Amino acid sequence: MLKSNPASFEFKTAIHDSRKRVVLNEWIDDSKNIPYEIKSLENIKISNYTILNTQLKQLKQLNFTESNIIFTDYKINLPSKNFDFTATIYIFDRKGILKKELYKAGTQAELDSVKFGSIINQNIKYLKNELHYYKVKKAELDKNNFWTYATLLPYSISSIFTGNMSPLTPMANILYTIHYAVIYCIGIGIFLYFLIKNLEFIIRNRKS
Repeated sequence: MLKSNPASFEFKTAIHDSRKRVVLNEWIDDSKNIPYEIKSLENIKISNYTILNTQLKQLKQLNFTESNIIFTDYKINLPSKNFDFTATIYIFDRKGILKKELYKAGTQAELDSVKFGSIINQNIKYLKNELHYYKVKKAELDKNNFWTYATLLPYSISSIFTGNMSPLTPMANILYTIHYAVIYCIGIGIFLYFLIKNLEFIIRNRKS
């Protein structure tokens, strides 16, 4: 209900603002470095254009370009279900300072034939997809669409006593009522279960 219509429920201001602040901080932490990472890879691609078509098997020895020193190392995956090796592409600056590590999994034959530029492009595409995901997430956050079942449950359980949240639309009121009917049924069932167990225990003790 909240996913499709965030205005269907009203929350106490402090709760609403606190949860939104938490989600916003998570969004900032997760997404703030992505544009920098994309720019960094694009710069690596431009400055190493002479070896973009070079296969990884040719990068097992140190390769010196105008801006970087590039080297590839294979490590066997143990245990492995899908791939045999992981190739790590180390990208240093000309002073020997490590600037970037890129990874590619596959069989040795697959890795040997992969081109350096292809791995750069794959990483850029992945990061751009991630950036798009976070932009969509930010748009949802701006619409106050940031609740999940797990984060909503503590407030929904106690709201009948605390007034933490209130349904505003007719459908929200119906679902709200059903929600509490289910909770009460579960609560009564648990209470009766333990009551019966205690009575059985008392009866057995009296007989013995």
